[in-house]
Amino acid sequence: MGQRDPLTEWQREGYDMFGQMIAAISDDFIRYVMHLDVVVENAPQPELRNVQYSAPEDPSGDNSGMQLAAARQTAQSGGEEESGGGGGAVAVEDEPTQAPVVKSEHEKLGRNQPCWCGSGKKFKVCHGK
Repeated sequence: MGQRDPLTEWQREGYDMFGQMIAAISDDFIRYVMHLDVVVENAPQPELRNVQYSAPEDPSGDNSGMQLAAARQTAQSGGEEESGGGGGAVAVEDEPTQAPVVKSEHEKLGRNQPCWCGSGKKFKVCHGK
């Protein structure tokens, strides 16, 4: 084979073929990307029905008049939406309050401290298993 090492020739040909494959993949990618049509579909807005606003009889606060007017406007637009209008009434929900976490004295013990039950064993061997 022309006084060349067959292993070296095989590796060189393989490397050349790999380079040609990478170039072909790059060309195909560019060809497909340049002819790509992006279609964006808007997600349908959920319809809100039977939305009611409830508030205390005597609203208090600095901007309570503005909040009351906004609530009335929302309630009125909700009535129009049921007749076929395309408004965007939003249901108002109260945020849940978070209760503080109370830990007992037993949870504060270290693993190598004596157990709280009085057995004389370490906590990790007795109740810390």
